[in-house]
Amino acid sequence: MELKLVRKNLMSQHETLRGLMTDLEGALVTGADTTALIKGLHDALVSHNAAEEAVLVPILTHIDAWGPTRVELMLTEHRSEHALLVEKLSPTAPAETLRELITHMRGHMAYEEEHLLSAKLLQDDVVIVDAD
Repeated sequence: MELKLVRKNLMSQHETLRGLMTDLEGALVTGADTTALIKGLHDALVSHNAAEEAVLVPILTHIDAWGPTRVELMLTEHRSEHALLVEKLSPTAPAETLRELITHMRGHMAYEEEHLLSAKLLQDDVVIVDAD
């Protein structure tokens, strides 16, 4: 798969996740039932992380000298995020806990977009260094 398409698909998933987080925040403000929203966000995050790992691990491992470090950081963060989801993403969690989790997830996605999904990193162009 072209790297540009990989990036586009994963960035689209991030936008979907942001929309789900915004919907959950809205429900927290209005006091609406959050059960379905929390389940939807949980399922989308688990699915996204699995897809991200399946696609990015083989690409990042060999993309440059920092690839293995990037992969290790991503996998460590995903394990940590999964633990947070299990612990805190629950319909019985206090609203403030859910807001903190959403803030954390937004920060995580911003980090990924800058360090793992950047257009400079995931490009299909061949770069020739010192061709002479």
